[in-house]
Amino acid sequence: MLPIVRSAAVLIFACSLLAEAQQASENNQLPLRSDLPVAGEAPQLVPRSEEERRGASRRSHEIVLNVHVTDAAGQAIRGLQESNFTILDNGEDRPIMMFRQAQPPHVVLLLDAVNGSGASYAAERKAVEKYLGSRNTPLAFPVAIGWLSAAGIDVHAESQDPMVLLNQVRGASGIQTWTNPEQDEGDFVAAPGTIMPSGLHAEERYAGLSDKNRRFVLSVDALTRFALHEQDVPGRIVVVWIGAGWPLLTGPAFRPDTGEMRARFFARLADLSNALRDAQVTLNAVASPGLLRDAGRASGDYAPYLGTVTAPDQASAAHLALPVLATESGGEVLDQEKDMASAIAQCLSGVDTWYSLVFQSRPSTRPDEYRPLQVRVNIPGAVVRTNTGYYAEP
Repeated sequence: MLPIVRSAAVLIFACSLLAEAQQASENNQLPLRSDLPVAGEAPQLVPRSEEERRGASRRSHEIVLNVHVTDAAGQAIRGLQESNFTILDNGEDRPIMMFRQAQPPHVVLLLDAVNGSGASYAAERKAVEKYLGSRNTPLAFPVAIGWLSAAGIDVHAESQDPMVLLNQVRGASGIQTWTNPEQDEGDFVAAPGTIMPSGLHAEERYAGLSDKNRRFVLSVDALTRFALHEQDVPGRIVVVWIGAGWPLLTGPAFRPDTGEMRARFFARLADLSNALRDAQVTLNAVASPGLLRDAGRASGDYAPYLGTVTAPDQASAAHLALPVLATESGGEVLDQEKDMASAIAQCLSGVDTWYSLVFQSRPSTRPDEYRPLQVRVNIPGAVVRTNTGYYAEP
């Protein structure tokens, strides 16, 4: 299997939630391409047959689902066949085009140096070290160590040797954790009156809220860029995000989001949700109650935002929260145990018992049309985890 990511840092890309003036400036930049036609020269079109066009359309609407099935006691059910599964797409049966036992995944243990303190980052590293230190034999699947910093998401080359990975974690101890840049906003806030991601205005900076905006934008952008980058990597990817996750940007101190801001949140939610699914990323969130307190969070504070967002006027920043995205990707949220090493082990137990199913979705009548997904297994008491839905395109 190919390495999951390279050692170069993944850069943060332009966020769709930033000021429109900045977006317009970026959109007016011409691509640097050597194959642009010379002025006055007729563009060369590549002929495509009707069969090729239909094939491209089919591929663009193929949905790959990675499915985990357990019994009532939480034990993985092995040996299932295609006949055991039924896919419901927006309530309608869909034929299974391809079925197989999922291959061993790429795994990323991701440390969060942005959303927390130096002490919480040290606790994250300690948990990963404890998990790896308890392994005396090669791991059953390739694992990579990654982290989120101010530069974005960076991931080392993967390995199945616990000692190699331990050395990488120890080497990550020197990564600088996030510091509150309230005294120097730089160019993050444009002119007074510019709408910020949370709906705050630049001239109304409450203590600490601008910093929460920065963490939110950096984190969501970095995860989106990571997912887009991994779409060309064969196989599925299991990400265990260790940390409290980025702020929800909720509470009485935040001004209500305008319709424009809700539309931006909706567009980003649709893009990120589909990018994670297209890259076959199962996102898991691991934190301890201590890490949540350190980040000003509480276990379960994301629960009100687990409902389906089908229209722009329903979206908010909290619908992009780490635990919400994890649940919707078919992953787990484990944030109530002090022993985070055990929670990591729980996320990775049975990663070789998943199933891959492919079906063909119908083109939508409008962009970003939400469709709920359900996978049923004809075994009494079976519990299924997979993507909860997707945003269909025309």
